[in-house]
Amino acid sequence: MRKLKKIPNFKTEDEEREFWLKHDSVEYVDYSNAKRMLFPNLKPSTVSISIRLPKLLIEKLADFDDEIFEKYVNKEEINAPLLKKVAREAVLKLLITPVFCGAAYKNKGIQILLDAICDYLPSPIDVGAV
Repeated sequence: MRKLKKIPNFKTEDEEREFWLKHDSVEYVDYSNAKRMLFPNLKPSTVSISIRLPKLLIEKLADFDDEIFEKYVNKEEINAPLLKKVAREAVLKLLITPVFCGAAYKNKGIQILLDAICDYLPSPIDVGAV
């Protein structure tokens, strides 16, 4: 078993956020011992959740969609459903090619991989007869 790095103590949330932007959690957390958790009393949040995407990817998607372009130029928030919709359209038009990875060993990343295949790749209905 490899030795994990010690997670530092953070003074602020910003300091922690900055740390995790630059470091990979697999060097600090042993995910092989992870257990499924249920939070039945957790109330739905009204706070928006953001996803991190490389700036280059957002700029590329802005090339294909005026709404994303406007929001990007005006430094407005671009919501995930819009990004997903435009990315799927670009994939269907063969303008971009998604690259996926996962490992069957210990099922790492497989659910995310399957979700992405459903979200972005064409179905038989989209392609038609070959």
